[in-house]
Amino acid sequence: MGCGSLRSCVPAFGGDQFILPQQARQLSLWFVLMCIAHNTASLSVSFIAPVLRKDLTCFGELTCYSLVFIVPTVLMIVTTVLYVVGTRFYRIEKLQENVLPKITKCVTYALYQRIKSSEKRPHWLDHADKKFEPTMIEDIKSVTALLKLFLPLPIFWTLYSMTSTAWTFQASRMNGEFAGYLIKPDQITAVNPVFVIIFVPIFHSYIFPLLAKYFWVNTPLRKITLGGLVLALSYYVSGVIELNLEPTYAKIPMKGLAQVRIFNTLDCNINMNIENQDFVLERLSMWQNISISANKTVPFEYRADYSNCGIYDLPSVIVSGKLEAVENSATSWAITKKGLSYRYTDSIDKSKSGNPRIRALIYIDTDLTEPKPVLRITHNNETLETITLSKKFNASVFKEVAHKSYDFYVNDRLVESNAFIKLGGVYTVVGYASENKTVARAITVTEPNSFHILWILPQQFLLAIAEIMVEVLVMEFAFSQAPVSMKALLQALWLFTAFFGNLIVIVVTEARIFERKAFEIFFYAVLMTVAMAFFATLAKFYRYKQDSEDNLENDAKEETSKNT
Repeated sequence: MGCGSLRSCVPAFGGDQFILPQQARQLSLWFVLMCIAHNTASLSVSFIAPVLRKDLTCFGELTCYSLVFIVPTVLMIVTTVLYVVGTRFYRIEKLQENVLPKITKCVTYALYQRIKSSEKRPHWLDHADKKFEPTMIEDIKSVTALLKLFLPLPIFWTLYSMTSTAWTFQASRMNGEFAGYLIKPDQITAVNPVFVIIFVPIFHSYIFPLLAKYFWVNTPLRKITLGGLVLALSYYVSGVIELNLEPTYAKIPMKGLAQVRIFNTLDCNINMNIENQDFVLERLSMWQNISISANKTVPFEYRADYSNCGIYDLPSVIVSGKLEAVENSATSWAITKKGLSYRYTDSIDKSKSGNPRIRALIYIDTDLTEPKPVLRITHNNETLETITLSKKFNASVFKEVAHKSYDFYVNDRLVESNAFIKLGGVYTVVGYASENKTVARAITVTEPNSFHILWILPQQFLLAIAEIMVEVLVMEFAFSQAPVSMKALLQALWLFTAFFGNLIVIVVTEARIFERKAFEIFFYAVLMTVAMAFFATLAKFYRYKQDSEDNLENDAKEETSKNT
């Protein structure tokens, strides 16, 4: 409620401070400054929120989500106080009656008379002239003409709203290392308000005059059309980026396919044969086949030679048996002192946040006297995470950790040092622990992100241009073209198109039409292109309202007010 009332009333209230057409340039500057202020706030949130959320701790927790809400609340209170203090400096229009009920009655009456009467009128709203004033009817005609232009614009909000989630998710699949600093996925979205703040004055001072002079983009509606096409172009660029990212994603087994991995937790090399293919499974390593044709389950034979491993709990140094792969699943097997017997369904997908995922697959020997073995993940001699190890051998749950270099300890025994755990990677620490010897090593199951995050800048650059040419200009256009008594209403209706835009996102997402994200992105790009073609067609028939018409209406109302 608060956001809805603010976003619809602030543009109209600010616009009311100017006298048109004398201060048309200042009015345009007001919308520019409002855009800069909005993006400055967005920029602050983009940089500060991740720091408050992740880098600070409070209430005994590792993160401090509370600060993310406390800081904006305090700032909003300060803003409200400043607004109230400055009230005496504002030009405040006298409150008029709520026009929405009158509009509803007029439209309903006109439709009723249109259906009832056989008389042809130039406009269907003219059927209401028996009951409503001509000025009221003309004002509603202006509103309906503007609403026609709004019809394709929900698609703008569809694409615009998705950038904060879809593009952030895309960034989480990228490598954020840059000049010794790690760019977080949600921080890369901060470049959009930076671009907007830089480009807004440049566009209004130089680009728009050049477009008007050399490219006939000399009206607000033509600029809005061009801005919408630029937004579509940003999605075409995003789609190309997604196509380049796809090879770096985890290879999730689809229908008709299966995956098998074998982890060697022992400190010895094992000669193996699977389906008549010989290979050596080295100590503390992994073998995998990620493209097995499968229909439900696929059994296959193996032979393992443990002659390099000494005497273990096995009937023979050479053991044969059968393994199994499951369709649409990643099945992992572990070799321990008891042979190749432990099986589990693996999770190989990258984390949604983009952080590395790590789990332990460490065999605890029966002779280990320490009662509660744990894997400690440390950085600079500080334990950041611990994973409990069960004496009943199993794969641990996953832990998300930060992009860093780590040392791994089983209790107090160092098993690996300076293991670089990178963004997007999925890791399994394999090994075994006994009273006399403990060994372990981090194995990369899913490769970390390799496509650099700076490749997302071109689409952010285009998004900033689209925001300037569509969002800012639509607000200014709606204010200048709306009747005096309906300016806030038009701003609210413009924001209402955002609801339909978000609704389209929900419908398409829940329908799960596209198997590949790249196809979904290209779909939205084409949808925006078509929407702008429709908008350009509607704009061709729109008749601009002159400022003088508004001034005459204002003067008439002021004169009436004085007389009464």
